[in-house]
Amino acid sequence: MTSNECTADSDCLNRFHVCYNEVKWLAKNTSLCFCETWHGWKGSSCNEYSSGAIIYALLVTVSLLVVLFGIVVALRAASLLFRARFLKVNALSTTLCLNIFCLFIFLAWRITVLVVIFTPGRMGEILVVNNGIDNRRVHPIQENIEKVLIGVGTAAVLSLALNVCVVWIQLAKAVKQLAANVVGKFDRYRAAI
Repeated sequence: MTSNECTADSDCLNRFHVCYNEVKWLAKNTSLCFCETWHGWKGSSCNEYSSGAIIYALLVTVSLLVVLFGIVVALRAASLLFRARFLKVNALSTTLCLNIFCLFIFLAWRITVLVVIFTPGRMGEILVVNNGIDNRRVHPIQENIEKVLIGVGTAAVLSLALNVCVVWIQLAKAVKQLAANVVGKFDRYRAAI
């Protein structure tokens, strides 16, 4: 095995390199130690940014700004409901609170992605079993923080989706009661004429 051939990340001599083995863009039965390409790092120590890294950072920043706008809108809606004394413990307020929580989780996740992009020197500090691959080099923020945020965010979004279903059921029930009330008043009006 030469210095560029590998079967796992731990085979790469440079701790910033990961092993690319059995990928479509390499010749068959070829492996290569190279910078992790997901975040667009390049160079001998993988501490330079390619155009892919810059584009990725810009896209993450745009999504971060959209989330910040969503948080401002949701907090404004909550404050208006609170001032109008409409904020009660019901499915609608629970949905609003879960929405705000999900937005904050998404905000934290995007911030961790930006931190990972701009700290390539931390890549490979730990070796883990990742997707069934032994000795996989990862960024410690990805392993310790980002995975937790993705897990909590997924659970929060699922509970938010279920709660939205409850809101729609309550809305349908209210519309049905309103329709019955309006039809009854319409029938009395017709009888009076």
